[in-house]
Formats: sequence, C-alpha cells, structure tokens
Amino acid sequence: MDATVVTISSAVPGASVEKLVTVTLDNSYPNPAGYVFTAASFGLTVLRTVVFNAFTTLLGAKNEPVLIPTYNADGVTLASVALHLIVGTTGNEVANAVDVSTTSFSLIVGGN
Repeated sequence: MDATVVTISSAVPGASVEKLVTVTLDNSYPNPAGYVFTAASFGLTVLRTVVFNAFTTLLGAKNEPVLIPTYNADGVTLASVALHLIVGTTGNEVANAVDVSTTSFSLIVGGN
C-alpha cells in the first residue's frame, strides 16, 4: 500500500488534535485488506476518530469508501482503520491490483 496522506489543516481543541487530511490512493488496490491506516499514518500517537469528509477528485467518486475500524483493548481508541472501496455500479469491492490512483478524498481524523 502506498496511499499518500497530506495534512491540510490541524486544530487543537484541548488535549486532542483534529486534522483534515487528503488521501491519494495508488495504482494497485490491496484487496481484500484495503488500505490500512494507523495513528502514525496521520502523524498521531493515538487515533480516536476517522470520518470521511469529501472526494477531492471527481474520478474518485465512482467508488464508495467504507471505513472499517479495529479498536484497541480499551474499546475507545483505534488500532487501525481499513479503507475499502466499493464500486458504485455493482456494489462489489474493487478488485485486487486495480489502479485507483485517480482517487483522492479528505478525511477528518482525531487523536493525540
């Protein structure tokens, strides 16, 4: 997986950080795992929330993003979030190794 994450803005409400990031995918979709992101992927040590915000490319909008969280033992913080892409016209996940490099979108992530 070689998705690129770029922080657009960052706000610090109290002890937590909220970031708006742009994610650009690569030329080989990793099915069945999807793109797996951890706190470190976003420059954080603890990941609490990941929310889809908007597509930043129109070509990317042909696939629907699905975020699947894996929680740590505390049941609050996230160990990782897997991003899966569903083909809008079929409802199936994008096939392995498909070029999705035209897909770019923003996420809002929160943590410390």
